[in-house]
Amino acid sequence: MIILSVLCEALLYVCFSILIGCFFLNLLPDSIKPEIAVPKWIVLATVSGVALFSFMPVLKIVLYLYQDLGLGLTLRSVLLNFEVGKAWITTGVLSIILLIFLSPIKLEQNRLFSVVGMILMLSLVGALGWSSHARSLSRWPGFFTYSSHFLAITLWIGILFNVSWFSKNH
Repeated sequence: MIILSVLCEALLYVCFSILIGCFFLNLLPDSIKPEIAVPKWIVLATVSGVALFSFMPVLKIVLYLYQDLGLGLTLRSVLLNFEVGKAWITTGVLSIILLIFLSPIKLEQNRLFSVVGMILMLSLVGALGWSSHARSLSRWPGFFTYSSHFLAITLWIGILFNVSWFSKNH
């Protein structure tokens, strides 16, 4: 279970990085960046990955507690009463909104699409920060520290991933 948890967390960070990097790079003028073409299926898969891989902390708690109350009651209790469950519901809803938003559009056509995508990604970062260990220890300072750190890392790595994996020129 520990290996699966670490793998899901790493994949979650990769999904966040690709999306944030993609939206950020689409906001830049074409004259200062390489030509980048992220396949639509990768963008949609990473949005789905955010919802799927962010469920792992909820699953760990459910698997730890379900023997006493049963699976259904434990799942409902964790989703509705635990901060990690509430944050995952928010993440799931925001991921669905982002998926519906991205499905019919091409990001390259209008920078406004990337602005909306970035706003949704910042909301997803906030949901992840809200359920973080740092926030549970020191409320608002922990939330802002974790969220800003996570955003900085995923933005930096996301730019690197997008430029190295999806650029069409030098």
